[in-house]
Amino acid sequence: MVRHRLRFAKVVAKGMRPRTWLVSALVTVVLVLNSCVDERGLIPLILDHDGAPDDYIALLMLAGSRCCDLRGVTVSYGLGYRDSAVETSALLLDAMGLDVPVAGHDPALRGRNSFPETWRDSSFHLRTLPMLQGLDVRSDPHDAVALLVDVLENAEQPVTVLATGPLTNISAVFDRRPDLLGKVQRLVVMGGALRVPGNVRDPEEPEALATAEYNFFVDPVGADRVIAMAAQGLDITIVPMDVTNELPLNQAWLDRLKRNSSYGARLATGILGAVEHLIQTGRYYLWDGAAVLALWHPEGLRFEKKSLRVMTTGSEEGRIRTDDSRAASVKIATGISEQAQPMDRILDWVTNVPERRN
Repeated sequence: MVRHRLRFAKVVAKGMRPRTWLVSALVTVVLVLNSCVDERGLIPLILDHDGAPDDYIALLMLAGSRCCDLRGVTVSYGLGYRDSAVETSALLLDAMGLDVPVAGHDPALRGRNSFPETWRDSSFHLRTLPMLQGLDVRSDPHDAVALLVDVLENAEQPVTVLATGPLTNISAVFDRRPDLLGKVQRLVVMGGALRVPGNVRDPEEPEALATAEYNFFVDPVGADRVIAMAAQGLDITIVPMDVTNELPLNQAWLDRLKRNSSYGARLATGILGAVEHLIQTGRYYLWDGAAVLALWHPEGLRFEKKSLRVMTTGSEEGRIRTDDSRAASVKIATGISEQAQPMDRILDWVTNVPERRN
């Protein structure tokens, strides 16, 4: 397989005065340098996910954005089953012609809570998609934490990390190798619920108001440890349910996807087939896609800076709360900007994914 490479797009500034154009160009150069792009103009990136259908949509969005050099994909203990999540990730990457190492979490490395088994079933069937049959399944011999350490250790520029599942792997990396904090340009996390209800409910009290979101609930200790690393200089952006609640994946959007004849649209349609019954009843959201928006389309979101803590015990386990006793703050998204058209942007990226050429 040939690793997919992207090139800079040419920007033509029509109608600009020379001085205006020069200032604009200098600003662009500064932004590029601050992004720690590599020599090809791409942002080095690692995706740590937990094998849900929207994780794979996020993977398609990353590939279709043509903005990053994906250095590794790791699977955390979460919604998906480890082996099927590793296999599906590897198959999707191969389908897009991306030569990227994939590794699953150490079976012993997991948070103390779990997603409902009925939710986890949707991820198990994705590897049987017809479009993914006959492709190569290549997984890295390392476990996820070892792969993350290897990629960060050998990176020439700081790497952006996108975490769309529980933060168990990320926490373990920095517990073992705190010296690698400086190798992370920024960490973007999908998780938590700030001013809206969460999605974790007590089966014994189904009417009780949920306060936690599942990614943080599965491993609240790991999540809190990672957020606390802001005090050590880790640049953290959190995309909570306050944003994802504004990104329902409805039938109208799915119909637009199905009418598109692109390779990416066909891949995405197959992935979303596992949850189409939820889409039809208005119960599915692009949770992890929102985190990709925070990466590549931040102007489409509203943000605040807050000092946060994840509750690790008791009835509020997994809930995020403001905590001014923590000196360092993180950037947290609070909603979609009024003029943004996020679902259009997501559709553009998904339908722009590369196709493997034999």
